[in-house]
Amino acid sequence: MKITDLDLIKRLGIIVSIFAVFLSIRTIVGPPHVIVAKTADDLKAYICQTDWWDHVFTASKRFLQIFRPRLTNPTHFRTTAMNILWDAV
Repeated sequence: MKITDLDLIKRLGIIVSIFAVFLSIRTIVGPPHVIVAKTADDLKAYICQTDWWDHVFTASKRFLQIFRPRLTNPTHFRTTAMNILWDAV
């Protein structure tokens, strides 16, 4: 199975658009609340709370990793940009 650069760009576009929709909905519905914590040395740390949106992102990431396309030649798969694309997700 030969994957062209155009196919990779299309798949990347689909992945980016899915996550853009998730991020847009999350920002509109419930923006994350940031807590500013201070250490004993008066250093600030910005902490975001974890909510169900974070679980949705993790589940969608796992879904994409499980159902990624399988190639017949795994050595070829490791050397293509597709491997980088799916491992970065």
